[in-house]
Amino acid sequence: MIELRVLGTLDLRDADGRVLHAVLSAPKRFALLVYLAVGRSPGFHSRDELLAVFWPDHDIPHARATLRQTVRLLRQALGPDTIESRGGEIGLNPDKVRCDAVEFDRLREASRLREAVELYRGPLLEGFHYAHAGTGFEEWREQEGARLRDGAVRALRSLAEAAERSEDSAAAELWYRRLLRIAPYDEAALRGLMEALARDGNRARAVREFETFERRLTRGLELTSSAETLALVEGLRAQPTDEAIAAARPDRPGPGAVRADATLAPPVVGHVREDSPTADGAPPPPAGPPGGRPRSPHRYLRPRLPAVALLVILVAACGWAGWLAFRPESGSPFVERVAVLPFSYRGSDHLAYLGPGIAELLAVALDGSGLGAATAAEPTDPTLLVTGDLVEVDGTLHATAELHDPVRGASAVTRATVRGAADDVFRMVDDLAAALLTRRPGAPGGRFSSIAGITTASLPALKEYLGGEEHLGAGRYDAAIAAFERAITRDSAFALAHYRLGVAAEWAPRPDLMSVATEAAVRHSDRLPPRERQLLQASLAWRRGAVDDPEARYREFLRMYPDDPEGWFQLGEVLFHLNPLRGRRIGESREAWERVIAADPQHLPALLHLARVLAAQADAPQLDRHVPAVPPVDTERDRRVLQMAGLRAVAHGDERAAKRLGRLIVRASDTYWVDLWYIAAFARDLRGALGVLEPLVEEEQPAALRAIGHAMRAHVELGRGRWRSARVELSAAGVVDPALALPYHALLGVLPFAPSTRAELAEIRTALLQWDPDTVPPSPDPRPAFTVHARVYPQLRTYLLGALAARQGYLLEAARRTAELREMGGSERARELAVDLAGGLDALVAAREERWEDALRALEGVRIRTTFDQAFLSPFHARALERHLRAEALYQLGRDAEALRWFDAAAQVSPYELVYLAISHLRRGQIHDRLGDGPRARHHYARFLELWDRPDPELGHLTRRTRARLKELDG
Repeated sequence: MIELRVLGTLDLRDADGRVLHAVLSAPKRFALLVYLAVGRSPGFHSRDELLAVFWPDHDIPHARATLRQTVRLLRQALGPDTIESRGGEIGLNPDKVRCDAVEFDRLREASRLREAVELYRGPLLEGFHYAHAGTGFEEWREQEGARLRDGAVRALRSLAEAAERSEDSAAAELWYRRLLRIAPYDEAALRGLMEALARDGNRARAVREFETFERRLTRGLELTSSAETLALVEGLRAQPTDEAIAAARPDRPGPGAVRADATLAPPVVGHVREDSPTADGAPPPPAGPPGGRPRSPHRYLRPRLPAVALLVILVAACGWAGWLAFRPESGSPFVERVAVLPFSYRGSDHLAYLGPGIAELLAVALDGSGLGAATAAEPTDPTLLVTGDLVEVDGTLHATAELHDPVRGASAVTRATVRGAADDVFRMVDDLAAALLTRRPGAPGGRFSSIAGITTASLPALKEYLGGEEHLGAGRYDAAIAAFERAITRDSAFALAHYRLGVAAEWAPRPDLMSVATEAAVRHSDRLPPRERQLLQASLAWRRGAVDDPEARYREFLRMYPDDPEGWFQLGEVLFHLNPLRGRRIGESREAWERVIAADPQHLPALLHLARVLAAQADAPQLDRHVPAVPPVDTERDRRVLQMAGLRAVAHGDERAAKRLGRLIVRASDTYWVDLWYIAAFARDLRGALGVLEPLVEEEQPAALRAIGHAMRAHVELGRGRWRSARVELSAAGVVDPALALPYHALLGVLPFAPSTRAELAEIRTALLQWDPDTVPPSPDPRPAFTVHARVYPQLRTYLLGALAARQGYLLEAARRTAELREMGGSERARELAVDLAGGLDALVAAREERWEDALRALEGVRIRTTFDQAFLSPFHARALERHLRAEALYQLGRDAEALRWFDAAAQVSPYELVYLAISHLRRGQIHDRLGDGPRARHHYARFLELWDRPDPELGHLTRRTRARLKELDG
């Protein structure tokens, strides 16, 4: 019998124990197999149900063919009798396949709970990713996973309660611990564990379990334990009581005060992200008292605990080595010094050595943490101070640390308290350090930093994470990526580090890394609170290329957490980048950016997006309000500020300032071309856009970038009605990189308003026929901007040959190319693109014959499945021509409101789409004209004439007719 495991580790083996790689390595097949196998009543499923779950976006014939192929391959791998058909239904033969999830349900229903919980090795399909799963599958997976998890929780609770009744404390402890691993916020399970430990004489361990749970609850959910739990822990503590602790430290300073005797002992200095090498380039030596040897943490601990002393030496050495290896590059603002003063001590004499010793350990723990950002200070003049108290009562240590900023005053910036036994000192120190780093006001990453402490048990990973947040906030995306990757190296299950790595990769831009990081974050999200898990699920939908699902998920998230800035920011991202792909304006994202900025007026990413929106709306006054002028010689400024300033300059028609800022951007960033593209894309001044793109075509630029720069400028030139200038740019691109330039040349040539001659179209067709996509050499630059078409050149060639045939009136050839596209292979994403492009060809043929209803029907079947970065990098992935044709079909059919919506969303994705900007204004003017709205018609006619700047004679008739109509309206 075939064995299928889906709880925790995924596995599929035949009767001889051999792994069935053919199914395990094929996500689509494996997902269908699991769906057929798992559930309360696994049995037969209708084909229509399976199509709706797995291929909701496919047309019915294509979806049915895909289902047949998937079932055939499953039978081939598993055996012909494993999957049975019954009429229009499909089911799994339970005599051929045994599934652990099904067996788990059976054993639980038979009250064989011990056997059942042994089968529950983790969540359903943990770590499994099916890149193009529909929302139906994901919802089923989530619901079924929750049902199985709840079943495991109930089973473990029953076992634990049975052990309690039989007074088997060891068994009760075992079952409650397993229950808390599945349900980490279950207070009833915590109380059961504490009571089991107490009955076994382990009151101290019971209290420590509570403290661990309380930290998790506070940091994860911002809640505190219930009165029932607090009453239980107070009863268990009995001693020490709060009064006993207070009596043991009568001279402790009040909250927030720096101790009067702080100068009696020299400070222990932790180098916090220090970056000042000595004159010979070596890193600075460890600080110590003047004229003496550097302190070693074993100084205080050796007399009492030799083994602990050895560990402390190792920790200190590792901390120093870590600082040497991972200190930031020169120029980093991470230059604080923290002076950790010896802790005051009250308690038994035999533990007195821990007072100064714990300070030494805390200095090492804070070393290299990136705590704050200020000017460098000498050890004798620290910029931050840590003071502390250590109290011992009945063998339990109570450590309190306070972080002070002497510049701001004596009050503590933040305070942390931990408890533990003397042999638990290292854990206590790590908890103190984590709390000081993540709870302080202004910690990088805001709320995420406070959550980071509960999603990793590794202090080195946490320190690297905080450094990544500092870099991310400052716009140093490559440095942020490196820091987050180091954090993940230290804790591979650090979900928040994976998530923020995806955010940094999104901005870098590194779309490949962005997707991988987000997938990993979701896989490890069991450590996160429910709030962050929900945010991650929305992020995953957004980065998988879904168009409508991410918005729904983020809006549901914000319904539950209406003041969450990250939720508003991500919703803004979705509306900004995806709205044009579905006929909606990017201006809908404005509220989201304003919400983020209201919470954090210095939130540069939100300010940058708002600046793009205001530029696209030609709202120069609001742009001036949000974007300050940038000094002309300031080349070190954040690239995001330079991009905003460039948008402002183009909005005001200041071509000189725009070009100057373009030069500053080129010198300020390795990915300067991205910023230039964004300025050009959202500038409504096409002449200004040409100037912004000019640095990309200069001789010193890499060949691939020059070719793209010329192709973009060609789109802008045709957008101004200058086909001749566009052909010059295309010829220049072809000289630099023929394979990269040819698809763009062909695409512009077939646009409905391009005045291409028959000879030009024939020349492009000949070039396409002679072009062999399989011989295109790989780009020397592997970044997506230069390789976005590398795996879809065959699809583009077929599509463009069909589009040329439609433009020339060879409709039978166009239909043949459409059929070819629908049969093309390649990756799943390539096949999806081919199906959409085939729909576009159908629409072009119908439009050529003025069958606008048929054209619209074909275009409504074009389901855009692409990530925003691909849409930004490629007009083919963005389905730019198809979206324009859809607006045109609606216009021709007199469906004015819908046509306006799609024309309003034109030219809001990338510089390639500026070719449609002027034409969209002309059509909007004509629609408002026939609706009788004179003022709006005049506005759009005037914008068309402004953008269609001195067109070629072949296109002059459009401007002449528009001027005449505008004159009539004005008269």
